[in-house]
Amino acid sequence: MADKKRSRYVNMMAEQQIRHLGVPLDEFIDKVKSFNASRYALIVHDRDKKADGTPVEPHVHVAFHFENAREIPAVAKKLGLPPQYINKWDGDQEALFAYLCHRTAGARGRFQYNPADVDANFDYVSWLAKVEARYKVAETSLSMPFLGGPEEKVDAVLNALYSGDLTEKEAGELLTGSEYGNNS
Repeated sequence: MADKKRSRYVNMMAEQQIRHLGVPLDEFIDKVKSFNASRYALIVHDRDKKADGTPVEPHVHVAFHFENAREIPAVAKKLGLPPQYINKWDGDQEALFAYLCHRTAGARGRFQYNPADVDANFDYVSWLAKVEARYKVAETSLSMPFLGGPEEKVDAVLNALYSGDLTEKEAGELLTGSEYGNNS
């Protein structure tokens, strides 16, 4: 098993209740911006509900993509959070960032946050609109879950290609370069 203290990752998700940040939210946001991550995006979730319908305590989610892998304890230290509140993200990078607004297959039943509420170092609103449009085509034509796991997406696209429901060009547009190359 990999030692969490020694492993380095390019994709991470930090999550912490607002009252446990240790600093005001605007100072925490400044810490996030100081990373110079390739991509970061954050949002406050303040409308989530538990299974019994009671409100979940307001918390912040921060998605990071780093050009060069980083260790979780180093990221945690810079954010002022205990390391257990930062997790590596093994899944698709699109799902990492789409989760912030609950636009993933596993979060469909949760409150759908407004993309304009996301603070990011890229045009998150336009990015999410493009991702949603691309997956909407896949969902409609393939009955594929929106932003499911990478294996599900590749399988669904390849099956649709094999059955003639998609052209090779359309399949190529639905897959990342590595997914297309590894499966062509």
